[in-house]
Order: sequence, then structure tokens, then C-alpha cells
Amino acid sequence: MKEATATDVANLAGVSQATVSRVINGSNRVSDETKLLVNDAIKKLKYKTNVSARNLISGKTNLVGIIVPDGSYPYSYNIIHGLSNKLKKYGYSSIIIPWEKTIDETLSIENLTDYRVDGIISFSDSFNDKNTYEMNESRTPFIQIGRVKNEENSTYIIGDNYDVGRKSAKHFISTGEKHLVYVNGDIQSYTGCQRKQGFFDEANKYDDVTVKELSLSFDYHLAHNALSLLDLERGGYLCATDVLAYALIDTVKKSGQFNIPSDLQIIGADGLEMSSWESYDLSLFTQNYESYIDSAIDILRDSLEDFKIFKKVVELDFKKRGSTK
Repeated sequence: MKEATATDVANLAGVSQATVSRVINGSNRVSDETKLLVNDAIKKLKYKTNVSARNLISGKTNLVGIIVPDGSYPYSYNIIHGLSNKLKKYGYSSIIIPWEKTIDETLSIENLTDYRVDGIISFSDSFNDKNTYEMNESRTPFIQIGRVKNEENSTYIIGDNYDVGRKSAKHFISTGEKHLVYVNGDIQSYTGCQRKQGFFDEANKYDDVTVKELSLSFDYHLAHNALSLLDLERGGYLCATDVLAYALIDTVKKSGQFNIPSDLQIIGADGLEMSSWESYDLSLFTQNYESYIDSAIDILRDSLEDFKIFKKVVELDFKKRGSTK
């Protein structure tokens, strides 16, 4: 039996061949009613697209690259799996793009454009500015979720990190803390700087409150070892990541010097699954990754037709658990 062609689909659906192509390629410029007609015709005729031919004609690969934090970070598989499934609904396949360590031990992705993806969605801010420039020059959508290395010329969907810092300091002060600490990592980012700025700005409104920054490695083991050598003080601690909060909680529990939260309060900012475990019970600002992903896919599809830089900042909700009063 002869295989159905795009022309056969167009004739059965009563539309042009160009419209069939738009539906197959996931264009937003087709009405839902027309999409339904075309997809019904595809099913009835058991039409199969020639992926190689389609990619050659369109110049698209229907591949989306996903960048995740380095392997030592306990990022939720469910988030990546959810993104991959949603991309599949729009006809995209996904690939994980791996990191490489440079000579100076920093993380980078060399020759990012060689992956020949239609777009990239990143959950990490540990890449260098060269990667962002490279993607913008090639007009390849590069969307950062949750974290941003450099705000300028970046497309991103993030929480209001300044507000996170401000509200964290306000919570600590309202519960009687006079000594506040922002626990940061060894890689500077726009999101981290905004969080720190909000924290310091709120704390500095009060003459009887002291505030300082404690810089550690983002690696759990290195942070835990460094904290074990320090003389920690009573107070409120806002951690740049949940992993830093885990290192702090484990250090405090091991030393037996303070009780959480009566002597020392701790807030995280990632919303990792481990944060709800009984051993941590970490208070934090929740990141709505499902909403981030929906927005990222919308931006990706729009940018494939009309490349643009897009910035979205959303308010985050505070989830109180056992690490704060």
C-alpha cells in the first residue's frame, strides 16, 4: 500500500499543504480547529513525517537542549522529566547537554552551537557569558530558569530574589534575631546578588541589627568542612541554595552547640525535595518550576518564529517549616 503524503493529508483536511507543514512543525499561527482537522487526517491516513527531509527543508532539528546543574547537585529528576514530556507534546525531543571543566576548574560548555538544537533551556547559572553571547549571535533561544548568571542580554524566568532576601531578613528580625548572615557560594550570579542585596537592605534599616556575608563553596562537603571550623553565632541565616542550608543544619546538629530554630534559624531558596525530609525540615521560598517550564516552552516557541530577549520575574511564596520560628 502506498504511504500517505502531506498532500493527501491536506486534501483530506481541506487545507493547504503549507498549513499541514505549520501544524507538524508546531507553529502558533494555526487555529485550534485547523490543528484538529489536520491531526485527525494524519491519524486516519497513518501519515508519518520524514524527519530528515523536514529538518533539511525547515533548517530545524526539533531538538531542545537541557542544561542542568553539575552532577553533585541533587536536582529533582521529576523536574527534568516533566520538561521533557511537555516538550514532546509540542513535537520536540530533548537532550541533556553535559558540562566540561576548563583548565581553571570552572564549568563551561564549549562550542554550544555544535549541538544543532533549536533552543536551550537551562536550570543552571554556572556557565560563562561566552555561552549566552554565542546563542544570541546564532539567534538560538537560550532560556534560563530559576537562576541567572548575568542579567544583561539574557532570557530568563526567575523568582523575585530581591524580595526573597528582604522577606527573609524581615522574618528573622520579627522573631527577635539581631544577628543576620547571608550564606553564599563561590560563584557569583545575578540571582544571588539580588537576594543578598534585599537581605542587607532590609537588615540595615535597623540600628540594633548586624548583618554579614559568609562565603563558602557551593559543594556540600567543602561547605560542611569549612563550617565545622568556624565559630557560628546565634542568629538568622539565609542560604543561597538549599544544599548550603543542609551543610549548615548538619554542622549545627553535629556540634550540639545550638538548637534549631530556638538558637539559630535557617532559610533556603531552592525548594528541593530533600528540604521536606524530616532530617532537614527546611523553611524556604518555593520555586514553581512547573509554571517556569510552561513559560519557558511558550517563550521558546515564540522565539523560534521571532527571536527576542524576554525577562520574567515572579513572586515566590514562603513555606515555613521546622528550621525557623
